[in-house]
Amino acid sequence: MNNKLAILGGFGLMMLILAISLQVAARSRSTQNQLVNTSSIETGPDITGTNTLATSWPLYQDPYNAYELKIPPSWSSLTHTSNIETTKAFTLLDEARLEINVIKTKASNLSSYLESLDAQRSALWQGQPSRVVGSLTPLRIGNYDGFERTELISASGLELIVSYIMVDDDVFSFTLIPTGTHNSVVNKELIKNYKLALQTFKITNIPDRLGEWKTYQSQKIETLSYPTYQISFPATWAINEQKADTSQNLIISRNGYKIILSQAAVGGAVCLFKDSPPFQGSSGDLRSKDYSEYQTEDNYILRRYFKGNEGDNSIFLFCGKNQEDTYFQTPLIVGGLNFSVPAKYDPAVIKEMDRIVQTLITTNKEETQ
Repeated sequence: MNNKLAILGGFGLMMLILAISLQVAARSRSTQNQLVNTSSIETGPDITGTNTLATSWPLYQDPYNAYELKIPPSWSSLTHTSNIETTKAFTLLDEARLEINVIKTKASNLSSYLESLDAQRSALWQGQPSRVVGSLTPLRIGNYDGFERTELISASGLELIVSYIMVDDDVFSFTLIPTGTHNSVVNKELIKNYKLALQTFKITNIPDRLGEWKTYQSQKIETLSYPTYQISFPATWAINEQKADTSQNLIISRNGYKIILSQAAVGGAVCLFKDSPPFQGSSGDLRSKDYSEYQTEDNYILRRYFKGNEGDNSIFLFCGKNQEDTYFQTPLIVGGLNFSVPAKYDPAVIKEMDRIVQTLITTNKEETQ
């Protein structure tokens, strides 16, 4: 009897082990089937592969504005004849052009900057906005949050794609401009590469960008029509004010390099550069001069050119104009502006001086009306 019970007990134990094994096997097959089915689900484009493509592109570096990004091999960098330091351009497959602009701002955030920009453009074209703006779309450019929007140029009918970010007190804009016969960019592959290029954007010189800056506010000379102005400069530069009843000078200097802003009763003249239309009247012929061009924070356009040497110094002079104006003029809307630097000057310091001048804004334009 005991032997029978032992046999039955052993048989029962074997059956129990077999049942457990079958359950484990069934669960294993079920899991394997789930994994196979999951691998066949569509998950959209391979983002990793796309990013790998972008990382193999050539690297473009802009040491002056302290950034870099990678661009497709088919894009060509354009050299502007005016050497615009804050604007870089690329031609894209003969269908579009990419322009990268850097503007210094005192806006507290990117939204405030865009609101101010749109307000400035609100009546520049026949009393209407010079650009009709589409809705904002959030996007990521490198490590920075920004916005993308369409901007329709009222005068030409061209529709731009513009992406913006703000880094410290600089606003970077990346503008995709249609060329050829199209009024808008329609090549989807081109737009995809534009966005991939923006993902590779990096700031390359962060410590210098975070240096301390100070701001100077001018006072109104009642006998002159010039408005007051503000200008910012690194704390390593010094200022010297020279005031009289009918004039004032501001000198921003460091180690023999001087930025000189003068407000005095002087006559004005048109600056005629090689791309200027014909003009009858008081003018200066600068058509043989090379120049650098950039914009101030409130979109006033400046051109700086080399006048010549005076003793141990080299002199650079400026002409300026508003966006809607045809001709550059001197003095500027805020007065005369020039650089006085050592004859054997360091180009890097000139670029730093240009960055200071970019911060120049008028603070009571209505007085010039």
